[in-house]
Amino acid sequence: MALRLFNKSREDEQNQVLGSLELGVGRVSVAEQSYEAGLNLAGQGRYPEALEQFRRAVQNNFGWAEAHYNMGLTYAYMNSPENAIKCYKQAIRINPAYVEAYNNLGLTYCNSGQHVEALSACLRAIRLKPDFVEAHNNLAITYYNIGSYPEAIKACRKALHLEPDNINAHYYLGLIHIDLRDKEAALEIQQQLQHLSPETSVDLLDTIHRQLQ
Repeated sequence: MALRLFNKSREDEQNQVLGSLELGVGRVSVAEQSYEAGLNLAGQGRYPEALEQFRRAVQNNFGWAEAHYNMGLTYAYMNSPENAIKCYKQAIRINPAYVEAYNNLGLTYCNSGQHVEALSACLRAIRLKPDFVEAHNNLAITYYNIGSYPEAIKACRKALHLEPDNINAHYYLGLIHIDLRDKEAALEIQQQLQHLSPETSVDLLDTIHRQLQ
């Protein structure tokens, strides 16, 4: 499951930066310029350089949640999950309703094998935004990884209720049925995927053939 993409600054966070009484105009400008430079560099895949720009942004405005969040994304793309987790947590401390930060925190915990923490973060994201498809997908992946198949199926189906053509939800639902040795159900999902993502459909079919002879 891919990380949520780098975001442009939201209007409310822009207002927070521009209206801060603790920062002088010059420092705000440095923070904004560094942040925008970080986004541009990250979009080009130049993650070490982007990281330096995001660091500079938070040094000049430590209370900018989205700068911490994007620094976390950058660490994640650089395969540094511990640092990514720290940044997501800092973003959440600044903005406790930062649903994207909870979602990516859950995904990073899941990828690091910290499944209890992953479940907590994904569930928190869903409580904040019940129709957040990515959070339901990440919850399903976490349940799948720990073998909690009924809960994983429920999360996949919720994601598909919200977004019927969601490829990841179909794919993981197929993997669950493979693990449950339900070849008929897995093949049915594989057929549905043919119209959504032929490449993913082929991958799932290969897995079915390998594991369900």
